[in-house]
Amino acid sequence: MTNYKPDIAIVYASATGHTECLASMITDALVRQGAQPDVFHVKEFDLAELSRYDIVVVGTYTWMSGEIPKQLHGLFEAMEQHGNGLVTGVFGTGDRCFAAYCGAVDLFRDMLHAKTILAATLKVEQMPSADDCPRCAAFAERLLMKYSHHRGLLSANS
Repeated sequence: MTNYKPDIAIVYASATGHTECLASMITDALVRQGAQPDVFHVKEFDLAELSRYDIVVVGTYTWMSGEIPKQLHGLFEAMEQHGNGLVTGVFGTGDRCFAAYCGAVDLFRDMLHAKTILAATLKVEQMPSADDCPRCAAFAERLLMKYSHHRGLLSANS
């Protein structure tokens, strides 16, 4: 296999800055592993560009009683439609005092599992800290390994 570096998009929404911080930590972890992800706040991401990426990672907070934030609905629907062959991951922050802890992560996870090649899921309590760095590194590694495995299968079947 070649040393092809996948095109990676990290698309996130953040209300308090917690999910944005986690997006930054995951970006750093991917960069340390040799990747060069493009990072977008969901308002900056053109849904028409979805098909140009090999890996798309979604970052979300949870709204109300476990719902996906309104600004991520379009991305959810686009990924649900595009899905096939796309390697994905989802991460988010939440508060365990709510019954639907990181419920939006779970909703994205379930759809991505059904419609894409889901590689990794990560939930973090409140504001990420240095203690979460190893988990971010493992998340990044799983994304790249799943992509590499999937790419290898495609090459073998060609």
